[in-house]
Amino acid sequence: MEKLLKVGPSPHIYTPDDTSILMQDVIIALMPALAAGVYIFGYRAAVITLISVLSAVIFEHLWNIALKKKSTIGDLSAVVSGILLAFNLPATVPFWIPLVGSFFMIIIVKMCFGGLGQNFLNPALGARAFLSASWPALMTSFAKPFAKLMPILSPDVVTSATPLGILKEKAGEALPTYMDLFIGNVGGCIGETSKIALLAGLVYLLVRHVITWHTPVTFVGTVALLSWIFGDKGYFSGDWLFHILSGGLFLGAFFMATDYSTTPITKNGRVVFGVGCGILTVIIRLAGGYPEGVSYSILLMNTAFPLIERVTAPRRFGKGGLKMRDYVRLGGILFLIAAVVALALALGNKFTQDRIKAREFEEAAKSQQKVFDGVGKIVVNSGATLEVKEGTSVTSLTMYELDTGITVYAAECSPKGYKSDIKMTVGIDENLKVTGVSITDASGETTGLGTRVTEPEFIGQFVGKTKDITINGTAPNENGIDAITGATVSSKAVTAGVNDALKAVEEAL
Repeated sequence: MEKLLKVGPSPHIYTPDDTSILMQDVIIALMPALAAGVYIFGYRAAVITLISVLSAVIFEHLWNIALKKKSTIGDLSAVVSGILLAFNLPATVPFWIPLVGSFFMIIIVKMCFGGLGQNFLNPALGARAFLSASWPALMTSFAKPFAKLMPILSPDVVTSATPLGILKEKAGEALPTYMDLFIGNVGGCIGETSKIALLAGLVYLLVRHVITWHTPVTFVGTVALLSWIFGDKGYFSGDWLFHILSGGLFLGAFFMATDYSTTPITKNGRVVFGVGCGILTVIIRLAGGYPEGVSYSILLMNTAFPLIERVTAPRRFGKGGLKMRDYVRLGGILFLIAAVVALALALGNKFTQDRIKAREFEEAAKSQQKVFDGVGKIVVNSGATLEVKEGTSVTSLTMYELDTGITVYAAECSPKGYKSDIKMTVGIDENLKVTGVSITDASGETTGLGTRVTEPEFIGQFVGKTKDITINGTAPNENGIDAITGATVSSKAVTAGVNDALKAVEEAL
């Protein structure tokens, strides 16, 4: 009988799967999002991803060599982390950013705590938080979709606000459509914009049983519910669909909130983890100064997951399941975390709001100075935002004092061009005369024709003109300008933008 019964330690069920096979599945699931990122942002996105992956693998291998340990790069976890780090970076970052991020991700967040399975934070998100805190300007400069960035970044690359950034700032810029959000025709990080590609990866992971539905569904569902309840126009008025299709929610919920090492393994624990991430994401998005909250919500819940795991762990046979006090305890943990985050955000906003606004005015003044170069320099801290009526191409209007003692106005306009809106700044003096025009984006116009509206010879015609500017016909007039040959639509669009700016200033006076 002793020869027939051999009792060994668990697990007693054999599976051929190991870490490398699971990571292969994750890599495959990430490929649609990578392909979409390269298609949307150009070859530079592929180069950044390659640098991130290679450096992550090299740093992990060098660590093992330095400590005379067996190499762990064969489990492919460094490859997955490298891809996810790249997915959390804008396509405009310098190439040294993924290098520094990979070092922090692998050495500090992962290997210093013992390697795969021992780290308590998601490595890619830990690196993103470090990079965002260290170089915020680089980490928040997002390329315009389909800009087709080449590996060598052009100094005049056109940047674009993210959908959540537009919603947060309420600057008057048109919000993208649901279809644009779904396919990825928006600004953002390399791997977060195309929701259809991320959904394809989710389906693959679920079919392969790499992850379960609990965390992704509860995470996204909580964000949808709370963003609908706490709408900016009152309770139960929020655009929940816009919120779940914007930012990095799908990327975080599908690929980072499901990380084996830093999230619960019990089903109940995964539900609690997803709900907690959703609550924190909405708090940060609606109450914080930062438009996105997915990364920080997951990192905060990473620190809480041991408590969640402890409370939701299965009871021994005969001990029964979860009791009411266990659920109360879980609710108390989530409430405490949410309360601390909300308090920190409220205090942070209180003490930094004025400074942030002053910095924004300063940056705006620097970019708008070029339309006043012929009449004077903007006096620091002299800006004041004026109200703009709806129904025109003017998105913002700012009044400045110049060092020459005159008052001027800078109008940001987005008139409809040949294929898309033309972004432009118009400078106007106190006598309602144009001081200068600057075209910041005419990428939707025909190359070699409509794009010539940016040339000094064309925009220089507006200087000194007053309201009701027209396009010259056969008989030129004093308040008219000459259109660009073959680009009448683009010329009329710029003229309309200047006229809208003059009208906005006149109404504001």
